Formats: sequence, C-alpha cells, structure tokens
Amino acid sequence: MRTSETLTMSVTGDLDLEGALRLRDAVRDQVAIGVPADVTMDLSRVPFMDCAGVGALMWTRRRLNGSGGTLVLVGGNPSVARLLQPLGLATVLCQDSPV
Repeated sequence: MRTSETLTMSVTGDLDLEGALRLRDAVRDQVAIGVPADVTMDLSRVPFMDCAGVGALMWTRRRLNGSGGTLVLVGGNPSVARLLQPLGLATVLCQDSPV
C-alpha cells in the first residue's frame, strides 16, 4: 500500500535465506520505481526469521537511509521480537512502532 509519503510493505512467510532474497528483490523493485523515502514493514505474518532475515532488514534500512529515508518495523510476533531484542536491533529498526 502506498501513500504519498510512505510505502507499507506486508511481509508474509519465513524470513530465512529464501525469504530474505525475495524481500531484497521486492525492495529493489520498489526503489527502481521510486519508492517513497519512508517504508513501514509489517512483519505480523512472519512466523520465523533467522540471521538471513535480519541481514535483509539491515540491508533495507541502509538502502533507505542512503536516500534519506527510514524503515519502521511493525507487527512482529514474539519469535521475531526475541531475535531482534538481544541483538539490539529492535530500537534501531523499530523507531516509532516497536516490533
């Protein structure tokens, strides 16, 4: 869903190696068509995430920050939050609406 200022991306399925590659492709596609600077990524339908998923989120954040944008994660389930919290990434990635 795209508003004038923000793009909301809903991520579905596992964010493992395969899912991380699909996420990067989707972000690349959005950047290619002029994605807004601010992206909200809804993780409520992500049942599992591993280090490849974390890497894809960090890559997305760097990609958006490089063009003056932001990434906000919302809707993460407890397993996603448990992965992000000890790594100190919940506060880095989840600026306004923590996972």
